[in-house]
Amino acid sequence: MGSEDFGVFGRTAGVPSVMLRVGAAEPGAFAKAKAAGTTVPGPHNAGFAPDREPTIRAGVAAFTLSVLELLGRPGGSL
Repeated sequence: MGSEDFGVFGRTAGVPSVMLRVGAAEPGAFAKAKAAGTTVPGPHNAGFAPDREPTIRAGVAAFTLSVLELLGRPGGSL
């Protein structure tokens, strides 16, 4: 996708919002694509193939820490 509409919702409703991006490509596939001058397929693409376990772990950690920070408990343990 060339754009993302999520930011419009917060501005329209007048509420704070945040959008996090978590890398999902297997490091070897990413390096190969970079060397070839191409990109790995991203979300909304039939070729999207995330490296599942590290992607889920990173995403859950990022979102959990974000929520703990917003709730006023920085540095909460996972």
